[in-house]
Amino acid sequence: MFHSSFDMKDIGEADVILSIRIQNNSNEYILTQSHYTEKTFKKFGHYDDRPVVTPFDPKVQLKKNKGQKGFYDANWISNHNEGKSISGYVFILGGAVVSWKSSKQTVNTRSTMEIEFVALEKAGEEAEWLRSFLEGIPLWPKLMTDVCIHCDSMSALTRAKNHIYNGKSRHIRRRHNMIKDLLRNGIISIDYVKSKENIVDPLTKGLCREQVVFTSRGMGLKPTQ
Repeated sequence: MFHSSFDMKDIGEADVILSIRIQNNSNEYILTQSHYTEKTFKKFGHYDDRPVVTPFDPKVQLKKNKGQKGFYDANWISNHNEGKSISGYVFILGGAVVSWKSSKQTVNTRSTMEIEFVALEKAGEEAEWLRSFLEGIPLWPKLMTDVCIHCDSMSALTRAKNHIYNGKSRHIRRRHNMIKDLLRNGIISIDYVKSKENIVDPLTKGLCREQVVFTSRGMGLKPTQ
């Protein structure tokens, strides 16, 4: 079918695409970045380090580097030297993660509710794009239901479903209007989830081993060995 429309050649099954290795094992495909991880470890001299079970120590607090001969700025959600927090989202389709992101928020917030609401707005924006993408697939069932976003903040959930915003922050008012429109148009719905069951946590903070295992399984990940 492709040959009839495009000038192309068949070079066999895909092996590596965008640093993701594709393995075909009997009746399943496995996507892995182990080779990319090994390459990164070798580049920075940590290939022979002892493995650990958590990607980030929850007791560590990163601080802004104030020294000379080069500058690097990194912060975590617990960094008290930085006024901006971390947003993260994960979307699952068919039992596996199809979209994820972790990034520093671009605005200063004055409360936990505002932090959560900024993150909710980013998740809503991604949900709208994913829903539009799926609707464009010819064989995908039409009359799609809303995309459910799980939120562990009752204050943000209540504020999102409130038709009136009475706060003073204009950037929160704009985000409130966007979420309100997405809810009204049936693009998204918002449901409460307990904090310990929120699988996006590893994208925003350090976790203990048990939570790393729980959230990884929730994302559809499993060990290769």
